[in-house]
Parts: sequence; C-alpha cells; structure tokens
Amino acid sequence: MKTRLHILFTLFGLLTLLGCPKTESAVSSGNSKTDAPFKTLEYADQVYEPNVRTVQFYRGTDPFSYPILYLGDATKLKLEFDILQPEEAGVPDYWIEVVSCDHDWTPSGLLPLEFMEGFSSDRMYDYTPSQNTLIPYIHYRYEFPAEGSAFKKSGNYLLKVFRSGDENDLLLTRRLVVADQKIGVEPLIGQSRMASDRRRIQRVDFNLQLTHSFPGVFDPRQDLKVYVLQNFRWDNAASGLVPMFTTPTELQYQFDAANNFEGGNEFRLLDIRSTRFKTAQIKEISNVDSVYRFDLFTDEPRLRNIYYSKQDLNGNYAIDVQEYPNSAFEADYAFVRFGLKLGEPITDGDVYVHGKFNDWRLDSTNQLSYNAAALRYEGELLMKQGVYDYHYIVKRKKDGAIDEARLEGSHAETENYYTILVYYKPIGARGSELIGMSHVNFYER
Repeated sequence: MKTRLHILFTLFGLLTLLGCPKTESAVSSGNSKTDAPFKTLEYADQVYEPNVRTVQFYRGTDPFSYPILYLGDATKLKLEFDILQPEEAGVPDYWIEVVSCDHDWTPSGLLPLEFMEGFSSDRMYDYTPSQNTLIPYIHYRYEFPAEGSAFKKSGNYLLKVFRSGDENDLLLTRRLVVADQKIGVEPLIGQSRMASDRRRIQRVDFNLQLTHSFPGVFDPRQDLKVYVLQNFRWDNAASGLVPMFTTPTELQYQFDAANNFEGGNEFRLLDIRSTRFKTAQIKEISNVDSVYRFDLFTDEPRLRNIYYSKQDLNGNYAIDVQEYPNSAFEADYAFVRFGLKLGEPITDGDVYVHGKFNDWRLDSTNQLSYNAAALRYEGELLMKQGVYDYHYIVKRKKDGAIDEARLEGSHAETENYYTILVYYKPIGARGSELIGMSHVNFYER
C-alpha cells in the first residue's frame, strides 16, 4: 500500500500536468539563478498554477454576490483561495496589487495615484492551514480595499495575487467593478419579440436616464460603452449596444438582437458537504488511498422541450462541510466523478461540465471523455466540499462556439440574474468611468 505522503505528492504532480497555464521560460542575463517561468497576464478571472484552488471573490459576507464596489461605499470585497501543498512545504508569502482596466478589460492609462487613495498593493497576512482534512492546503483570506485605502475613480479593475518579490510570478487574477451612479438605468425585460424564439430567448431592453449632474452625452454611440451580463458572466456578455432612440434626457436601448440571451435551464445541483451521508446525486462515497471520492449517479440530457421550475444558484457555488464548524479550512478536497448518459458520442464537438467553480472556462480539467462500454460521457474533478451548480455544455470543433442548450435545453422561463453596466469614455480619455449600473432578476423565485 502506498504511503499517504507518496499519494499526496503524486496528486500534486498530476495537478501540475492538468490545467497548467501556458508559460515561457524567463531568459537569464548573466545570472546563474534559475528564474521562475514567465506567466502571461490575462485581464480576466484566471488561475496561473494548478495547486491554486477554490478562488472566491465577493462583496461583503455573501459568497453568492458579485465583486462590485461603489464610490464612497465602506463595504469590502473578500478574496478567498486555497493553496494545495504537502504540510512540510511551509507557508508561501503572497502580495496583491490592483491595476486599472478599460471598459473592454484592456489596460487603461491610469496610474495608481489617479484611481486610488492609499496603497494599491499590500501583503496577505491572513491564512490558516487546513484542519481535519486528508488533502492538506493553506486557506488564504484578504479584505479589499485595505484599511485606509479607497477608490477615487469608477471603472474596471483587476486584482493580482503574486509571490513576494516578483509581480510577474502570478497565482491568480480577479475582475472587479467600481460604480459611480451618475445616470439612471431602467431595465425592461421580456421574451423575444420573434415568435420562433419566444419559448427560449430572454430579452433585456433598457432605458438610460440622463440626470442633471450628468446632463448629456455628446455622442452616445461613441462615448458610451454598454454591457449586459447574464449571472455576472463576462464570457458571454452582450456588448456593442447602441441606442435605438435618443432624446436630451433619455437613451432607449430596445429592439436590438444583441440584447437577447438564451434563457438556458436551471442548473443541476451537486451537494458534497458530507463524507458520511449520501445526497440524492451521490451513488457512492469511498476513501481510496487516503483521498475521498464521490461517484455520482449518471445524469440524463434534458432534450425534451419541457421546463421544470426549481431553485438554483445561477451557476455559483458555496463551500460548506457538515461535520466541522469552520468550512473555509476544514472542508476537504475530493475527486468527484461526473457521468452523462448518451447513446453515441458527439462527433462535432467536445463535452464539458461547466459552472462558476472553474470560472466558466473550458480546459482539460473539466472536459469529459466518452466511455463506449458505459454509453456515457464521464470525467473526474477535484473539488472542495460544498454545494455547486453545474451544466453540461458542448464546444463545437468547427468554430469553437459554445452550445449551452444542446444538452440542457433553453427556456424563456428560466430564472437568470442580469446586470447592465454603462461606461463613459469621451474622446481623449485614458480610462472609462462606470457611470450607471442596474440589476434585474428574470423570473425571480
């Protein structure tokens, strides 16, 4: 029987091979010291090392909320993540830094002194080694902005976490937005106006009300950049929106196909809070080589055009454990085996299990393979104990397009959370301000 320590080192070796981002070897000039691999910074929610897990970034104390701040608001954002590592490896030293981005998540020309009061970088001091877990990790926490710091300008920002002494040795990046409500945003939601799409498409029209403090926009098509997010996802955001009608005090964004979204379906639920008691989705719980494994019942595609209402988390997740009081550092990691019944493989695309748990990304860690003997797609993911939403989606081989309705269906009745973001960037400005924001819940339960 392999020793537990050998199993853990083998596990971390496998994680290094799976899902590791592309890196380039740094070139050393007259320096015998081996430099760390160069990691390409992405202005997105990204993890740069496979042992960085379960990254959560939310407003206040609600793990289901989104990373949104308001100018003059004292509420903090909370960042949490785990570093999987053997107990003997010690405690790494990490720092954070915030940088300004434009409305399209490209770097802006703003310097830290222009957008931030106080320091734009800080050291992370708050961490706790895991307790009562088979897989050891260190849980990190950080509240942002730090005490004595505040934003001076609204807009998009990127939070970077990196190793001490080298801001290019990245661990993760997270997007956040800071709003300054200068105009009114009035959502006007409904089903598609096209008869053929009414059963599956959700329409998000809206009006912008220009206030006295922000009286008029010289050229709304040029100066305003508007985005609509479904469940705060940037990967399928609606952009390039222009007003259909304009007056000196109102801009109407209506009758535009770009405002339409597939309603999708309510997410499937995974509950792995307990290693002793099986929930409805779990076929078997085992402990193999000192690592927990959850084998799920095989899911079925939802191909019939029938909608069933149920409560979900809009693709989100929360960490929780039933056996111990401190979920953040007492919830264990386990391998979860997913399965989707399908009589024959999909030849024109690849199948993935999909959700906020992996930042809505598609890579080798969440791709499923077809088991011809079992007539199903299947795969195994390493996940922390908690409650998760997930979907099965298809990525087409021909053009890389994502088809979320092929295995799950799409319904106009599905409950989704929409966010409208309005950025102002006049000609010559070095950065975009977020001058308007509104949220609306489509068919709130």
